[in-house]
Parts: sequence; structure tokens; C-alpha cells
Amino acid sequence: PGTRRRSLRRYFSLGRILFYLIVLVPLCLSILYYGFVASDRYVSESRFLVRSASTQDVSGLSSILRTFGISRADDDSYAVQSYILSRDALRDLMKTLPMETILNRDGIDTLSKCYMPWSSHDFENLYQCYIDRVSAVREETTGISRLEVDLFTPEDSKRVADALLELGESLANRMNRRAEADAVSN
Repeated sequence: PGTRRRSLRRYFSLGRILFYLIVLVPLCLSILYYGFVASDRYVSESRFLVRSASTQDVSGLSSILRTFGISRADDDSYAVQSYILSRDALRDLMKTLPMETILNRDGIDTLSKCYMPWSSHDFENLYQCYIDRVSAVREETTGISRLEVDLFTPEDSKRVADALLELGESLANRMNRRAEADAVSN
């Protein structure tokens, strides 16, 4: 009975240690970080719909709307979404906005910055940070896309979201002009 009691004590003490290490320590660290250290974030959300002058679908309501020059452009919508999340969009944003400064603001906590003390200050790290802060998702049923920009000041969040919408609109307009030119040449 004595050895069994010792092995049970050892089992329960090991279980307690594992419980502390796996549950309580991470929970306490999370509470401390998110409660007292983490920088505030502001989300700017926009919804947009990409329409095209023509499409391949000619059935039902789509054919009626198409006679008026209005149709949903699924491929164009995915192209705009893909562009917003691309390195090209970040490069285009960097032409008009100081993205390195916006993503590495003074006063934000170290873990939220793009450039960690141990990481290199290159475009790829900046892009990974950009992808963590920007999302573009298309709702399948409505065709409406949602753009979210999650940054450290409300002004930065809105400026980046507005600039991305302008860049996306410019891309959609270029694709529509090309499609119209191709239709006229055929």
C-alpha cells in the first residue's frame, strides 16, 4: 500500500505540473499580454461588388440584367481579391502611403511590429505583416467582397482601406476596358 500511495502522489503531482504548464501559465501570460501590453487595434471594414459589362452566363435574371449592361463578374471579383492580398498591391500602396511606418508605428508593442529585433528588415517580412493585417473575403451567395484592414490607428486603417479600394477599382476598370476592347476586335 505504501508504494501505491507514493506512485499515486507522484502521478497527481505530475498531473498538477502539467496542468500548470499547459493551462494556467499560458492563460496568465495571455491575460497579462492582451490586458496590459498589447497595442490597441482599429478595424476598417468595407464591402464592395465587382460588376462587369459582359459575362458568359446568359440564363434567367442574368440575361435580363445583361441587356442593360449589368452583370456579376465572378472572375473579376476573385482577381480583385487576389490582387488586394498580393505583393503587387503592397508595392502599389507603398507608392502613396508610408506602409513601413504604418505597420511599425512607434508606441506599439514589440510583438505587434513587423520587424522584430531578430528579423531582417526586408520586403518579405513587411508583406507577411501586411497579410496578417489585411483580409479580403468574397461571400459566395451574394458576390459581395469584404475588405478588412486591422491597424493601430483609426486614421491609418481607413487610409489603407480607401487606398486598397481605389487600387481594386482601378484593376477592375482595366480588366473591363480590356474585355471591351477584345469584344470589339472580335
